[in-house]
Amino acid sequence: MEHKKATIGYFFIVAASVVIVLAGVKTASVIIVPFLLSLFLATILAPFYLWLKKLGLGNFLSLLIIVILLLLVIGSMVTLVGSSVQDFSQNVPLYEVKLRDDLDGFLEMIDKWGLHIPKKDFITIFQTNSLIRYIASTLKSLGSLLTNSFMIILTVTFMLMEI
Repeated sequence: MEHKKATIGYFFIVAASVVIVLAGVKTASVIIVPFLLSLFLATILAPFYLWLKKLGLGNFLSLLIIVILLLLVIGSMVTLVGSSVQDFSQNVPLYEVKLRDDLDGFLEMIDKWGLHIPKKDFITIFQTNSLIRYIASTLKSLGSLLTNSFMIILTVTFMLMEI
């Protein structure tokens, strides 16, 4: 009986510890995610950096080439995402009309099956305001990505300098 109580107590201590660690990681994700992404990029770019050094380009020139290539890749990705967001925001009215048409077809299909769901309930779910809020949050995330990408490039640069 005493062993069973100790096992249950041990379980609760471990469970509480896991919850505390996960909460700490979630809270620190603002710092941890860019650092882990920097570590990932530095790991991927390290062989290329070492190859450039082996060619005799030197530390500074090899690092400069890596950083320029990294800036080009990140810049092209930001441009691609930015143009996609802009295209999406321009076509929101078309998407809204298509969504309403699809919703009408869905409600007709459900009515044929004998389930009646009021159309006004579904229309309130798919309002334009929610789409605009989504676009605004996407643009905010894009700005955050630009801010984080500078820190990531800086961290990758320092990590590669330590090789």
